[in-house]
Amino acid sequence: MARLILNRLKLLQPCLTGCPSRNWVVLIAIGLLTVLVAWPAIFSTLALYDDEGYVMMTLQTYMQGHRLYGETHTQYGPAFYYMVAPLHSLLQWPLTQTGIRIKTVLVWVIAVWFCFSIVRRLSGSASAGAATALLAVLQLDKLTLEPGHPQEMTLLGTLLILLLFSRSKFTLATVHPDLLSISSWLVVGFVTGIVGLIKLNCGLVIAIPLLLTAAVQSPGIRPFRWGLPFIAWVPALAVAWFARSEPHVSLWALWLGTCAAWMVYANVSTWDSVQRRSNKHLLVILLAGLLAVILVIGLALRQGISASELWMGIVGQHSAFADYFFVPIGLSFVAFLGWLTGIAGLVLPRLNFFKTEAKFVIWLWVALSLAITALLPLQHGLNPRGAGLLLAWAAPGWIIWMWREDSVHSPKKLFLALVAILSPLIAFPVSGTQVQIGTLPSLIVIGILLGEYLVETARAYSGVESTLAMAFRPISNRLVLASTISIVLATSITHWIRYAQNHPLDLPGSTWMRLPVSLVHEQREIVDAIQRSGASHLLFEGKNHNRFHFWTGLKPLTSANPTFWPLMLLHDERRRLADAIDRESHLCVVRVPQYEWLYFDHASEIRERIETRWQLSESVNDWQIGIAQ
Repeated sequence: MARLILNRLKLLQPCLTGCPSRNWVVLIAIGLLTVLVAWPAIFSTLALYDDEGYVMMTLQTYMQGHRLYGETHTQYGPAFYYMVAPLHSLLQWPLTQTGIRIKTVLVWVIAVWFCFSIVRRLSGSASAGAATALLAVLQLDKLTLEPGHPQEMTLLGTLLILLLFSRSKFTLATVHPDLLSISSWLVVGFVTGIVGLIKLNCGLVIAIPLLLTAAVQSPGIRPFRWGLPFIAWVPALAVAWFARSEPHVSLWALWLGTCAAWMVYANVSTWDSVQRRSNKHLLVILLAGLLAVILVIGLALRQGISASELWMGIVGQHSAFADYFFVPIGLSFVAFLGWLTGIAGLVLPRLNFFKTEAKFVIWLWVALSLAITALLPLQHGLNPRGAGLLLAWAAPGWIIWMWREDSVHSPKKLFLALVAILSPLIAFPVSGTQVQIGTLPSLIVIGILLGEYLVETARAYSGVESTLAMAFRPISNRLVLASTISIVLATSITHWIRYAQNHPLDLPGSTWMRLPVSLVHEQREIVDAIQRSGASHLLFEGKNHNRFHFWTGLKPLTSANPTFWPLMLLHDERRRLADAIDRESHLCVVRVPQYEWLYFDHASEIRERIETRWQLSESVNDWQIGIAQ
């Protein structure tokens, strides 16, 4: 069987040796494999914490004319709504679970294509690009838990920026930096601004590397160059301060900050040996980012959003969110071991002798970590999975070890390294799906290291008499591809089997969804009980489950419907909700499991209003459906 796979892979070899005219064949193959994994996974998964329903509800209320922040409660930036709402309106894309999940599958495919292109261009190895793209399919499987989340747009924005950088001819210091055209710098700066106005933390971990990369190429910055490493520390220091109650999280953040500062220091310490010819890049990036901010903020103000609402929505509310919902990143044994290897590479010069072989070993380690958990069911975004923790802790050390000298002569590597090192910080304050997304740039770097290994060993063995080691070299590309394809196919088969064993959900807007039979029966019974109430409006105590609004057709009382609403709603939003309860004479109120604890001693005015009027109608397991009248 192994021989058969290797023989078939020979047919792909012309497509994987850097022939540009045939890369589209590889992209199609990668896209099909992605869909084979993503489709059964996303349609057999339902995260009951319901970030999916929350984002759908914010989109719906915004599209109905309720302005962001002042009326529609959301913790995400306005750029997300200005991009996604027109997609649904102009294309008539259905705002249902099916429509949202198909959109997520498309995002998944595009992200994987971007990964292939970036690795292929920066490593010179299409085999490494294909292998990395296939690993990215597994790395992104947590997208199934939160379909439609704004993190999908920040993911594509980040990868688009990396792709634009990888396309430039701007590689060596001896090449004039203007070969990365001004228009490219403009687009990169503009997209960075848009990403920041979708999720502020995601924008910062791109903007700081971008500004630092431009700054070390700018002669005007030379008098201030020794301050640049301290700028690389800024986001890490902020996370370390807010997470000071968890020492290991502060240690992790400071470790990332140290690695980023070290990379910048390696560049500024060799300032005199590198040609610095233009101040344009830094100026263009600042102007392009400012243009993005002006356009988005201007549109928001035009739609009636006040400056105070914008500030609270984009910046202010996140401090309280970090206090209430802080879930620290973990440290597994594998991640700790990887962290130690990264430190060892930095402090033990003798290990440089094994640097070439280490590139392949690191890739293999990450691939095995992804393969082990890829077959397991997806249950909750907070559960560690794949190589997320390993990359979050170990990859910064590996990157510094491998690239700190190379980055001096390659602005591409400097920028990608800084993004890969700092991006895991988006896992603060909630270490959930963001771990997987934040470490995807690290996975891309691991793929580039694999490509460098393949290219270096190919050159070393070319024209040399055959030995056992040299005889292995010609099939190493095929073995890499065979192993990753096998992992992805095994994962796909597992998901399809699980999908076939599940039961159709068969609720409005949930076409193709199949879930465990016990969960299907519970969700259907709750829907039936809500519809039997005869109410026109629906309210949840303690925690919103917005998916039921889409399944039952019952409306929310207001346009402020976050998940843990007792904690997340501002005072004015709670007051409007209380007034709406008073006006409603026949209101369906669902008490979710542990609803009393979920109040967290907040929103007493809401709870008291319901307590005096609520009567139990039906119970489904721990869910209580009643009427407030």
